[in-house]
Amino acid sequence: MRRHWQPWILAGAIAALLLADAPAATAAGPARRAIREGRGVNDLTLLRMHGGFATPSGDFGDVFDGGFGFGLNVAHGVSRSVLLSVGVAYHGFDGEGFSGDASITPATINIDAILPSSGRIKPWVGGGIGLYNIDADFGAIVVPVFGVISGSVDETNFGINLGAGFGAPAGERGVWGLGIKYHHVFEGDIFDNTEFLTLQVGYGFFL
Repeated sequence: MRRHWQPWILAGAIAALLLADAPAATAAGPARRAIREGRGVNDLTLLRMHGGFATPSGDFGDVFDGGFGFGLNVAHGVSRSVLLSVGVAYHGFDGEGFSGDASITPATINIDAILPSSGRIKPWVGGGIGLYNIDADFGAIVVPVFGVISGSVDETNFGINLGAGFGAPAGERGVWGLGIKYHHVFEGDIFDNTEFLTLQVGYGFFL
């Protein structure tokens, strides 16, 4: 399948700008002290990694089966309970009953709100917008005279996501979490509206 790097380049540029604006002296100790003292995540920066299952739905789910995905994002606290992040991810899907496959590569800007909780486990809700590159390979077909031709197409369209989950401290430096997200990619010239769900675990550490 062909790979297109525009979403990765866009997210990398935004992440560089975000990191350039982040406090250079932020470290694990001050971060944990800020959270204990009730200042929350304000002015803290996290590098987060996540991975898990991706399940297509709607018309997309009629053609492709579920698969696995993974991603990376950089989050910065803009208030005591709100994180602004930029990230990239990759989600792979197998063809349902045929040899083809598909991948979706989002580059998104997201906002996560940490909900009040008295315990160590903190629930969150969030959402985001961005560009979603869809690359689908419908397998090889044999055409008389021309021989074997691959039915591969790709397109980058605007999309949104909504999610919820929970997180908790992990050791001295980081946090872990579990979340579910609904993704909707709007119709383009090639693909109709595309929908899929993700269930992923993640780990982040303070920069």
